[in-house]
Amino acid sequence: MANPNVAIMKTVVCVAWADGLFKDQERRALEGLLAAAQLTPEEVDELRRYAAEPRTLADVDTSVLTPEDCKKVVILAVALAHADYDYSFVERQTILKMCERMGFSPSETHTLLSRANARIG
Repeated sequence: MANPNVAIMKTVVCVAWADGLFKDQERRALEGLLAAAQLTPEEVDELRRYAAEPRTLADVDTSVLTPEDCKKVVILAVALAHADYDYSFVERQTILKMCERMGFSPSETHTLLSRANARIG
């Protein structure tokens, strides 16, 4: 069985690329997330190669994620979006689309984003 953390991280990478730029601060934040994600060296290499090119939500299969995985994605995506101190409109919109795609209701999305932003806070 594939490591769900790989799918989680691939989804998070899409948010970093949402504004068309994967800034140095976002890359450093991603490295921190990769270090904490319980990944094999091969999975880390795969994710670094994956993140090296622009990505969108169309590039990931969120159907492989459990509801708990999806909540992790939202928290990590918000954290990564804040890494460059510019939580842009397009990043927020991408996270909203991601939440919708993962099956969260508007109310659940609001709660998740409020909690994630409070953690960053």
